[in-house]
This record gives sequence, C-alpha cells and structure tokens, in this order.
Amino acid sequence: MSDVLYEVVLPRLEGIRKQAGYYMARCPAHPDRQPSLSVSVGKEHPVVFHCHAGCERDAILDALGLTWAELCKPREERPRGGEWTPRGDAIAVYDYFDENGELLFQVLRTADKQFPCRIPDRSKKSGWAWRLGDTRRVPYRLPQILAAVRAGTTVYIAEGERDCNTLERHGLEATCNPGGAGKWRQEYAEHLSGADVVVIADRDDPGLDHARHVARTLAGVAAHVRIVQAAAGKDATDHFNAGHGAGDFVALDADQAPPRADEPPPADEEPPRDPFEDTWVGDAECSAEEILSGVYPTPEDGQARFIEPPEPLGGIEAEPKPLDVDQALPPRLAEFVRAVAEHLEVPIEAVASMAIAALSVAAVGRHMVDGGGGWLQPLILWMAAGLPPGERKSDLIRITAGPLRLAERGLAELHQAKMDEAAAERELLDPELKRIKEDLRKGNGDKQTLESDLADVQDKLKALPPKDASPPRLLVEDTTPEALSQRLKENDEALGIMTAEGGVFNIIKGRYSDGNASFEIYLKAYDEEYIPFDRVERGTVILHNPALAMGLCVQPDVIMDVAKIPGIRERGFLGRWFYVLPKSMLGYRKNRRTRMPQDQLEWWSQTLQGILNYTPHGPKRPYLTLDADADKLLQHLLDNIEPNLEETVGRFNYMRDWASKLCGKVLRLAGLFHLAQGYGEGRPISAATMTYAVAFGLWTINHAERVYKAWLRRDIEPGVEPILAWIRKRKPDTFAAGDLKTSLRNASWYSSEARDAALVKLYRDRWITSVIQYDGRGRRRKTAVFMPHPDLIKGQR
Repeated sequence: MSDVLYEVVLPRLEGIRKQAGYYMARCPAHPDRQPSLSVSVGKEHPVVFHCHAGCERDAILDALGLTWAELCKPREERPRGGEWTPRGDAIAVYDYFDENGELLFQVLRTADKQFPCRIPDRSKKSGWAWRLGDTRRVPYRLPQILAAVRAGTTVYIAEGERDCNTLERHGLEATCNPGGAGKWRQEYAEHLSGADVVVIADRDDPGLDHARHVARTLAGVAAHVRIVQAAAGKDATDHFNAGHGAGDFVALDADQAPPRADEPPPADEEPPRDPFEDTWVGDAECSAEEILSGVYPTPEDGQARFIEPPEPLGGIEAEPKPLDVDQALPPRLAEFVRAVAEHLEVPIEAVASMAIAALSVAAVGRHMVDGGGGWLQPLILWMAAGLPPGERKSDLIRITAGPLRLAERGLAELHQAKMDEAAAERELLDPELKRIKEDLRKGNGDKQTLESDLADVQDKLKALPPKDASPPRLLVEDTTPEALSQRLKENDEALGIMTAEGGVFNIIKGRYSDGNASFEIYLKAYDEEYIPFDRVERGTVILHNPALAMGLCVQPDVIMDVAKIPGIRERGFLGRWFYVLPKSMLGYRKNRRTRMPQDQLEWWSQTLQGILNYTPHGPKRPYLTLDADADKLLQHLLDNIEPNLEETVGRFNYMRDWASKLCGKVLRLAGLFHLAQGYGEGRPISAATMTYAVAFGLWTINHAERVYKAWLRRDIEPGVEPILAWIRKRKPDTFAAGDLKTSLRNASWYSSEARDAALVKLYRDRWITSVIQYDGRGRRRKTAVFMPHPDLIKGQR
C-alpha cells in the first residue's frame, strides 16, 4: 500500500526531503519552519507518521483533510512512487495509452508538483527518453474512456491525473489532458463524440478558464456538456475527501456556462499547424541552483544523459529553417521569387524578403488594413536579410527594387518637365510683374486695374513650384534623421529604403550626431505616428503621418551589431523587423548566368506600378478588410502567440519585443499579399491570402529566434563559447567551476555570475552533465563536478 503514501499523503505535505527509507516534511498540525514530520510506508499500516514535536497522528490527518479509514481503504493502483526523474524522485506515475492499449508516454509527479514526461525508448540505457517531441498526445485513460462512451456512461473531465484517479476510485469514469490547465486540444474532444460529459473546474481562475475552454471544444461534439465545481475545497480530490459524493458537485450558474463554439474554418483553409505544440508538454528542467550544486548522484547516472545528442546552441550559426514559397507566398509572387532566386543563384528566402520589402515600399502611405475592432495597420514592413559577401546582394536589390527606381525616374522626369515649364512661365511673368509695379509707382494708368493685374501675376507666380524644389522620391538611402524628416515632408510623408549596405544602422548609431543614437523618427514612421521634428537652421518640420518601409540585404554581422546601439531594443526598434538569415549558397552555385525571364520582370513591374498608382495619404485612402474566415485565422494566431509571451515560462520570454508584434506584421503582410494578387479595397482579404501570411510569419520565428539567441548569448551568456573552447582544448574527464576560474579569470567576460550562467546553459543543452560531489567523509559538497559530452572530448561539435 505504498501508493497511499505517494498518491495521497506526500502531495499534501510541504517542505518534503527524501531520506533513507522515509520522507521528512513540515508538520501541518503545528507551526513548523523546519521539517519535523517523518512519513514512511509501514509494515502493518499504509503510512507511519512521527512528528518530532509530538503531534498525534489524528491531528496530522485532520490538518491534511484525511481520515485513517480513508488511508486504509484497498487501492487498485500499483505502487509507482520513488522513481528517479530529472526533477526529483516521482511520487506518482501516470500512463498514457492509445486506443489499442499501447503505452505512448508517462507523466511523473514529484513531491513539489513538477511533471516531467518521458517516452519508452529502447535505445536508451534506462529505457526512457525524457522528452515528448513529436509523440502523439492523447487524453488520460483513453481506452477506458472510449469504452465508457460506447456504454453510454457519463465521462468526467478533471484538470489533472490525481483527480482522475480519485474519481475512478469512486466508481466514475474520468479523463484529463497532459500538461494541466490550458493544454486541452480540440483533437481530444473527438474521442467524446456523443458522450454525456461533466467538466470539473478547479476553484480558481485558471481552472475555470480551462473548464470553459474544454466545454467549448465539446460543443457540437458531445451530446451533453456541464461544468461543475467541488462542493468543498479546490478540486475533485478535495471534494471527496470532505465526504461529498458524485451527486454533490455544484453546477455553475447559467451566466457562467460556456459560449457556443465558433464554426470551424472551411476544410480547404484549415488554420496553420500550431507552432507551439512541442512546448505545451515540456521536457524536465532543473533549477540553476540544482545544476550548480549537483544533479546526478553518480557519474554513471550523469553519463546516461549523453545518450541523446546535445542541443544546438542556437544563434545565427544554427541551421536555418528553409522557406517553402508555395506554402508561404501567393502563387504568382512565389513564381517570381523562384525565378529571381534561380537567375541570381541566391537563397530564395532572401529574395522573398526583399520582394516583400519592395511591395511595402510601393504601398507605404497608400493603403491601410483593418484587423477588426479598430485595429488599423499601415502596410509598412521592415525586412532585414543577412547574406555574406559575394552573395549578389546588390543584384538582388537591383531586381526587386528596379520598378521602384524606374517609377521614381519617371516621376523625376515629369518633375523636371514641370520645372522647365515653370521657368519658362516665370521668365514671362517676372518682367510683367516688374512693369506693373513700375506703372503703379509712376501713376501710369488706372490704379485699380494695375492692382488687380498685380495680384493676378503674383498668384500665378505663387502657384509655380519653388526654384529649388526637389524631385519626387520613392526611395532614400544614406540620409540623416533631419534630412529624412525633410524628404518625408517633400514626398507626401511616404518613403522607402532598399539597400545592400548597412548605412541606415550606422546613421542610427550616430554617424552624423557625434555618436548619439537617433532613431525616434524611424520608430514613428513605422506606425505613421505624429512627430514634430525640430531643426536648428530651418525650423520645425511637422509630420502628421510619416511612413517609412525598409528592405536591407546586408552582411549578418551588420544585423548582429545593431543590437549594441544603446537603448535600441528597449525602445522597440529591433522588434519591428522581420529577420531572414538563410543558408549561404556560396560554394554550391552553378554559375550558369541564365537570363531573368522577361515575363517575370514585366509582371513585377506592373504589380508594383499598380500599387503606386494610389496617392500617398490621399483624401480617400483605401482600407483593406478581412473576410470572416481570414479573421478566424488571424484570431487563431493571436491565441497561440499570447500565452508564449509570458515573461517566465513563455517560449518567447526572451524576445517578447519581437513576438508581441508578430501578429501585427502578419496582418500587414496579408494586406501586401492581397495587393500583389491585383486585388484592392473592393474585395476583402481571403482566408487563402491570410494563410500565406500566417505561414510566412510563423516561418520567420525560427530566424528571429536565431538572431535573438545570438544577441542573448553575447550579452547574457558570454561564457558559453569560451568554456566550450576550454573543454575542447583541455579535454577533461571532469572539471569544477574552480578549474574554470583558474584558467579563465583574466578573460574580459569572466565573473562568477557569467561563468555559472554559462554552465547552466551548457547543462540544459546537454553539452555537460552535473554530478554531486562528496568529500572524504562522504558528506555532500556545495558545488558540482561537471562531465563534458563525449563529442567535446573527441574534439567534435
């Protein structure tokens, strides 16, 4: 009956420490700062309690909400506690089987309520791999639940496995999802088709939200769905421990009932695959303190961790995710991008990013997209592609921005023609103006007539463009923030930058301002925000809706160095970009020098010119809208991104400035894809177009993560690479933190904090393992001994 200890007693205790054959914990029957209660499995009793402060067994049980009779009830579960996990010994093990009774994975519960997961793996010495990866997720107790549905038995859905087991012991059929609250999937609901379902909500906000979400997924699937809560305590286990039965659950009020589920998207426009699935049921992870003080009890246990290969360290040197243009771009645009990539023999990802940048430059200030609820976005995107020298970056800009430059040349020629006409007219009007003034001075002729003629000539001269009027621009490049404000003012407050050089970042860094970073106007021009720009010599320039789109195809080091500019990330500048760092083609090109198909160039020119035909910031600026299915896809993306922005455990917690803007960028991208297909405001953006935009946006996550991880490692984990280099050079079988101090303490990056952060990073990525150290008397030391991955000792990476 050891399962009573592991399943019932230990989860209710706090401050648990495992000893030889028993556990110590804080006694719940008296104020207990230090663990004074020992609990163990007895020979004649299910649990033996001994409080060193003298508390009686019944007082302890009463404080735990238990009775001795409950502990002595027969239990069908086999003993499952005491198994090792990377997060501490398990006090319970929960099996997840498929429909045929095949074990898919296990969830293990530790005393401090952590839930590492593992899958059977015969290649491992232990027989288990501590990660789920692509393993299929199913509800708990699936075979029993399917049988219950067939038999017409009511199925209860709880929040966790412990509650499911409690319900089962009381003769009820119960299930839950792996991972706890918030992790229920639509696919789980399909197993309950036609069933009578009772969802038990934990008595807290996450529990209620979870229950409502479960109920929503069952709407139209299950025959009946009700949400209830425990009559006492927080959950189903507390409910039964308080003496209540199955009929005593409290139904929620009518106004708390779940809303009806939305209709699913059409079959041919399914929402994109959830990019966060693998983070929902995470791998086990020790705390930094545990890693630095020792995780594994023996070197043999520690080495077992190396059966799996180490994780790539991330950063821009990590393998980039390739782009499937057929999935991420509208067909005609994908055809053009593929043609340019084949012609120049450059990465297709870079071509796609610069083509999107050119579309944005053409649309800047000319269209808006309405994401619903007053969420308006200008079609402004900033694209940064990183390619090494020799990758034909200038040629790529020449082709993608070519129609823009040609259009700008046409505008300049029209401007010059107007300037010539104005000069000719001015040559006629200036002498006339002089004559009229002279006649007025001398009193020659009728004064009223002369004054009228004078006003008429002055109005004509005033209507002429200034002699120093600059030609219209669509593109600018190497210009100071002050000059940029003037250029925007002269060009309907709409401009673009497309270049193969990193001069923009150098200007922002302060090339023309004594090293003082200046990027306020760029931030405002991303969202068309009002800005008065004060200039020393020429007064104030007021920009009401400045709009600036950018496409930079530069060397990767340029992108990496921009993060060094003081305050640039904190102000949100870095989060506004789409980053693309594809795999270089240098060394793999055929160099066949094929011609660019003329029909592709003509289509591209016509597409951009069609967008340019709209006047920037015109009186009737077109607003693009979404159809209902496109709106659902956008909402699906918003729902997936939001929980991953959580600052402690969210997938994007280290790049929230970028990820929080991803949905807005995808909405802007959908507007550009809509225009690229020749559509306008008369037709809403379709689900198909939104699908392309979402697919491209999700693809860029990989590249943004690589960039941000490289920034993070340089700024926060500067010791990772030096420690790896030290291991490769020394090839130690084991080493301690003190060994690193002896060898690396004179390095500019070195501090004990930086060293420890690097060791934690290397451990979590399986480059090293952490083993407990003992002194000569067998006492545990405060610091761990580390063992490198065998590949490092071999000099491999």
